[in-house]
Amino acid sequence: ANGTDIYFELLRAGSGKIYTDAAILIPPRMYEHHRNTFFTLLTKLEQQKLSYLVLPLHSLEDNRLTIRQLQTFRVSKVIIFAATLSPDELCRWEKNMRNMPEINWFFYDHRLEHGLNRDFFPVNVSAVGFDRVSAFKMLIRHTASKGYRKLCYRAPFYTDEETMTVARQENIELISIESGDSLEKFAGHVQNILTVQSGTAVCIPDDLQSIRLIKLFRERNLNIPDDAGMISWDGLP
Repeated sequence: ANGTDIYFELLRAGSGKIYTDAAILIPPRMYEHHRNTFFTLLTKLEQQKLSYLVLPLHSLEDNRLTIRQLQTFRVSKVIIFAATLSPDELCRWEKNMRNMPEINWFFYDHRLEHGLNRDFFPVNVSAVGFDRVSAFKMLIRHTASKGYRKLCYRAPFYTDEETMTVARQENIELISIESGDSLEKFAGHVQNILTVQSGTAVCIPDDLQSIRLIKLFRERNLNIPDDAGMISWDGLP
């Protein structure tokens, strides 16, 4: 940390701030959910021959370092992958954006489709979200097209009356399992379901957790896709 501080102090002591076209701020779990979107963004920037800087979004206590690093550079645009930020961290960044009106901010967050009001942001911020409810409806239809009659998923999930209507239309039974944060508990519940039911697909909205779940199934002598189907996603556009 001290070496980093000295490095940025030396930059400040030089001939003004270093210019970059864009800064991309990513949370710790960005690679679990937004890899595809992130690397597509980098490709687009490189194709347009734009310079960019990638900085981490830390916990609420550590965000000061990211702010200091950002202020070291002269940046015209900042892109924030904010889907995994807590409400407290979100409010902290909202204040930071108001304090830097010279920057055009672009905010990418799935909560925009689920109750996060766009009026929350100052005028120098553009915000866009992606719709997990629509994605889940697409997964229901895909599950039905593969011949499964049940879709088992970890609760809570984005299911509303319209989603339930899609499930009825596709003749898919939705099975919601309360397992907290424990994949082990979820695997145990799924094992109990598979002992008495067939034609079941399992939905995990995280590809890395899906890999862990497959390993847990193997430990319980369950195989994918023989005993159950597995469906997941990553990098939703």
